[in-house]
Amino acid sequence: MEEEMESLPLPKEATSYFRITYLSELLINLILSTGVAVALYFSALSIGYAIPLFVITILWIIYRWSWYAEQRRKNVWYQIYEDRIVLHNGVWAKNLVTIPMFRVQHVSIRRGPLLRHYKLSTVTFYTAGSAYDISGMQVDKAQEVKDVVISLAKAREEY
Repeated sequence: MEEEMESLPLPKEATSYFRITYLSELLINLILSTGVAVALYFSALSIGYAIPLFVITILWIIYRWSWYAEQRRKNVWYQIYEDRIVLHNGVWAKNLVTIPMFRVQHVSIRRGPLLRHYKLSTVTFYTAGSAYDISGMQVDKAQEVKDVVISLAKAREEY
């Protein structure tokens, strides 16, 4: 029977981190939609086109800020077996990725200013063709995952 590493849910701080990252994206959308609304107002087109655009943008901001960030945190999990890594994420479209351990080339931990503020990190698994992230993981857990995957990948190479 194969052993697996326990998969913990992402911490509550991850929701705040996701909300702040969405906020920057949403502010850009708000600025762009305001610019389009102003352009429509001064053009020959009716202001009637600008108002729905602005309302949709505001509703999108509320959706991403309130409900989606928490659901994203709840729908991320991973399992590490001796021969593979299984990653699951997605709120509406669920992704289930299996990475064979012998395909893992290296593992990195990334901590930008916002991640450091929330004491979180992003673990990235690199293969020859892709990279797979788990964002919003606690720092000590991320280091543990990295160490386990590196040791298992080395053990697979020695076969």
